[in-house]
Amino acid sequence: MRPSGRDYDELRKVVLTRNYASHAEGSVLVEFGRTKVLCAASFENSVPPFLKGAGKGWVTAEYGMLPRSTNKRSRREAAQGRQGGRTHEIQRLIGRALRAGTDLKALGENTIVVDCDVIQADGGTRTAAITGGYVALADAVAKMLKQKRIKRHPLGAAVASVSVGMRDGVALLDLDYAEDSTADMDLNVVMNDRGELIEIQGAAEQRPFTFAELEQLLRLARGGLAQLFALQADAMDAGAATDASAATDAGAATDASAATDASAATDVGAATDASAATDASAATDASAATDVGAATDAGAATDAGAATDAGAATDAGAATDAGAATDAGAATDAGAATDAGAARDAGTATDASAATDAGAATDAS
Repeated sequence: MRPSGRDYDELRKVVLTRNYASHAEGSVLVEFGRTKVLCAASFENSVPPFLKGAGKGWVTAEYGMLPRSTNKRSRREAAQGRQGGRTHEIQRLIGRALRAGTDLKALGENTIVVDCDVIQADGGTRTAAITGGYVALADAVAKMLKQKRIKRHPLGAAVASVSVGMRDGVALLDLDYAEDSTADMDLNVVMNDRGELIEIQGAAEQRPFTFAELEQLLRLARGGLAQLFALQADAMDAGAATDASAATDAGAATDASAATDASAATDVGAATDASAATDASAATDASAATDVGAATDAGAATDAGAATDAGAATDAGAATDAGAATDAGAATDAGAATDAGAARDAGTATDASAATDAGAATDAS
């Protein structure tokens, strides 16, 4: 039974947390059980002096362990003024492994540095750094392509690494510290997802090992690496789906906003049209009212004029009639006076004649 209780061909629980560091172009916190490594990929628009003018780029790595990443504090190498041999050897391994999966010409004259800092160590820190470092590298490349800082995708097959070893004659996959420190022999195997070997590091710790044992360990490593490639793909696919969902949500929000704006514009236009129609109707009604009023006023004026004219005519007729009556009265009166005068004159003449006749009769008598 293994100290961890795992089966001989069982990986520790592996977790790849992408975008763990906000400033790096690509970053992953990779966990193999209690081993935790922060991998951050940084893009630099330059190449080492030996590559200037060569038309290709470079991928390299740096590795370090925090002072209390182990059960006993270790001094920082910076404080000692130099890197230890182990650190130098591990970071060169990580750089070689990641370059093996990169088309350096497609990268152009640019460099990607993958920093691998061990937060907590429990065996297999270098294999965890390679496995997580590749995902961080892929994220950095994707960002550079999106920003058009590189023209072609430089990554080919995925790269991962795992440890295997013999302990008490049993082949074991993914050794933790308790197994690694007591193993008869162990290997670190780096491979791509096409099944091609990139690097094998192996040493006899307690005893030499046979070719048969080597082949057994390589088959065990290959099975474990297939699981790691699946985990890498799942992590990157999940990230791509999240990015696509965010873009879709942003597009949907933009479309919804545009639709809302269009609807608002339509509503405003409809309200404006309705208002204009209302205003036009009101103006029409007002005009009609004005026209009716004017017609009414004109009719009233006409009626008033007609009434005035009729009144005037009536008055004139009355005046004429009155005048005529007066004239007729005057004529009657004048006739009467004439008749009366004539009667008087006739009486006088009669009287005079009678008197004359009487006098003449008297004289004759």
